[in-house]
Amino acid sequence: MPGMTVLIVGYGNPLRGDDGLGPAIARAAAEMLGDRAAARVVECHQLTPELAEDLAAVSRAIFVDASVDAAPGEVSAVSVIPDSSAPGSFSHHLTP
Repeated sequence: MPGMTVLIVGYGNPLRGDDGLGPAIARAAAEMLGDRAAARVVECHQLTPELAEDLAAVSRAIFVDASVDAAPGEVSAVSVIPDSSAPGSFSHHLTP
């Protein structure tokens, strides 16, 4: 799709071994994509409200994180669906 903008958000804690997968993939994606205007890459420790402005400006977002729900080396895709059932929850208890 011409003009489509994509935000790739790789998040996790690099100090915790496998939890650093998201940031590592974000760095690799940024290196592979270079300066392509159709994609932007963000590497962060955790998801924060400050990402809302970046997310509102793109047509698609890809979140990359490690998961304890998958076998080591397994890659899976999960659709993000808005969930307002947990207002006031802490960030560690919420999904994107």
